[in-house]
Amino acid sequence: MALRNLVYSRLIVVFPLLVACKTSDAPDAAAMKPEPVPVVATPIATPKVGTDADRNRVAEGEQAFATRLYAKLPHDGNLVSSPTSIRIALAMTSAGARGDTATQMETSLALQGSPLSIHDGFAAELRDLGSTSSRQTLRVVNHLWAQKGRPFNADFVSLLQRNYAAPLGELDFNSDIDKSRLTINSFIEQSTEHKIKDLLAPGAIAKETKMVLTNAVYFKADWQQSFEPSATVDAPFFVSKARTTQSKLMTTTHSFRYAKTADAQVVELPYASGQTSMMIVLPNDKDGLTKVENAIKDTSIATWASALSSTEVNVKLPRFTSTHHVSLAEALGAMGMPLAFDPTKADFSGIDGKKELYLGDVVHQAFVTVDEKGTEAAAATAVVAVPPTAMPVAPPIDFRADHPFVFFIRDTRGAVLFMGRVADPGATL
Repeated sequence: MALRNLVYSRLIVVFPLLVACKTSDAPDAAAMKPEPVPVVATPIATPKVGTDADRNRVAEGEQAFATRLYAKLPHDGNLVSSPTSIRIALAMTSAGARGDTATQMETSLALQGSPLSIHDGFAAELRDLGSTSSRQTLRVVNHLWAQKGRPFNADFVSLLQRNYAAPLGELDFNSDIDKSRLTINSFIEQSTEHKIKDLLAPGAIAKETKMVLTNAVYFKADWQQSFEPSATVDAPFFVSKARTTQSKLMTTTHSFRYAKTADAQVVELPYASGQTSMMIVLPNDKDGLTKVENAIKDTSIATWASALSSTEVNVKLPRFTSTHHVSLAEALGAMGMPLAFDPTKADFSGIDGKKELYLGDVVHQAFVTVDEKGTEAAAATAVVAVPPTAMPVAPPIDFRADHPFVFFIRDTRGAVLFMGRVADPGATL
């Protein structure tokens, strides 16, 4: 039986008009029955595809963005987020930014190249990321929701459709707030295989809201090398040197890409498709997570990856489930794009020709679960044949993740699909 990972995230960028005020006269949500919104499986316009150079710049920038963002997220308890989801949603938004607002967003999001090449690069990334097979599903779904009857620049709408496969849907935020909210929630739920429900809580959308951009990422995959369920044992997990909790510790021994640094062990566990993998950074010291996290810089992910080489590793990894919900307005402002959140200074005139829009909030939620469900096909990959004449080999290196660690789920180009921290595998935040 192969281990299967299920990861999904949701992100919403809300554009209120001048001020974001909440209303108390929304209709009863239970009485609302919005019509199901079909998931758009194919772009509604011919997708734009960038060059390899455009695609590589997007991946390089994403690693820089991911590590900068990691430093701004809460550093306590479990954590999971999707830099890819956040960056794609904000890249779409940046297409309508102008002047200093656009400059700040491009710098904070680590967007490299001309505006045209930037969006062409994301088009290429979306083309590469979309995949479905018997052992891996990776889906990125974008959508633009606009106030019914409000005019938007045709170039902006066309760019989102062409490069991001983001269709335009009209809703009446002004007079039918809750139906609009439930319609968006229904779409997100379908986009994530019914795993994410109620994205927008009552009151999340105001009458003044004029546009909502949503992005959903859904990822499910088998490990390339299985974790045998019968080998899983109850074992202590050292939340700190002084405190332990019980965990389900899984075991597999195989040739993995591995590295050891002064402060940590690093192992890369590939998924069955060969296109994605999880890189785990395990501090050498049981209380060493803070030191490792403080060392994460723009080049850390690439540096760790470049140091990896194949060797026999005995991996012990706990089952874990983690969720995280956060408003990113403060973090993104601190990363260098405060103008986007300033109602008097933001310039998103590329969206509708006016300077009336600003970012009311950027809300992100992500979920990851690692367990031992798998398929028969995955079990076959665990068989390793050794020739009778093979020379004796050194015993496998032990990689025992029984204390807090950091993880990154990446694709072969280096895009950081998900990242997070496991401080306690038994806790769900």
